[in-house]
Order: sequence, then C-alpha cells, then structure tokens
Amino acid sequence: MFRRFRNREIDEGRLEVAIEAFEEQMTLFNVEPLTHSVIKESERLLRGAW
Repeated sequence: MFRRFRNREIDEGRLEVAIEAFEEQMTLFNVEPLTHSVIKESERLLRGAW
C-alpha cells in the first residue's frame, strides 16, 4: 500500500482507510507465541512419529 501511495496510485485518504481496515482485521487473528513444546510436537507430527 505504501508503494502505491509513493507512486501516487492512491491518495492519502485511501491509504488511511486501508491501514485502518488492516488494523481492525488484525484484532480478529488469534496469535499466540510458539513454545518449544509446540514446535517439537509439530516436528514430531510432520515426521509421522505418532
């Protein structure tokens, strides 16, 4: 979006709308930090070691 703004493909108002919409959507994502045990379990499952 910033590239489009720099290239004058969109104006400042549209850039602000896009940023606000992005920030609003980010609040809907469930983001949790990965612990070592989660990474190890994922690796075990990917290798097929049930």
